[in-house]
Amino acid sequence: AIMSESASMGKKDNRELCADYLFMVGTHHMPFDRLIQMADRFARENPDASVLVQYGTSQPPKEANGRENLSHQEMDALAENLKGVVLPGGPSLMMEWLRRGFLPVIVPRDPELGEHIDTHQIRFSDFMGERSLIALAHDYGQVKAALAEPQPVSAAQLDKIDSASAVRAFTKLVASLLAD
Repeated sequence: AIMSESASMGKKDNRELCADYLFMVGTHHMPFDRLIQMADRFARENPDASVLVQYGTSQPPKEANGRENLSHQEMDALAENLKGVVLPGGPSLMMEWLRRGFLPVIVPRDPELGEHIDTHQIRFSDFMGERSLIALAHDYGQVKAALAEPQPVSAAQLDKIDSASAVRAFTKLVASLLAD
């Protein structure tokens, strides 16, 4: 009886986590309140859509649903019904969602706004955007437009980010950052 109870609990948790759109700030220690504000505005303008925000160290959302953190299993469960995902420009989350078949909408953290310590997210996002592997968004209007027409990820695009080439690209990026 205990097993089936915990199994149904797990299913219930995943059902509660069901969302149409997911905004994630990731695990960086600096807050990314600008992304939370975009999520709240999107939730306000789309009252029939379920918007979930993983807010980490940022302010929790006021209008969207919020969770401080999400496990890989929870992200997998969410992926089944999501229409779109909005992320910061960190390579690991970006790759995770690409592998789940999403072309993520990326809002890179900006060090000039106190969202990060350097420009690596901006540079990596530009790199990925040039290869059409993300939908790059610098403001709310661009986020809204990208979510209105979510693009699927093709097998050819996924081939472009096989682990070896992704690691090579990231290594090249890090080397260029260290050279500055």
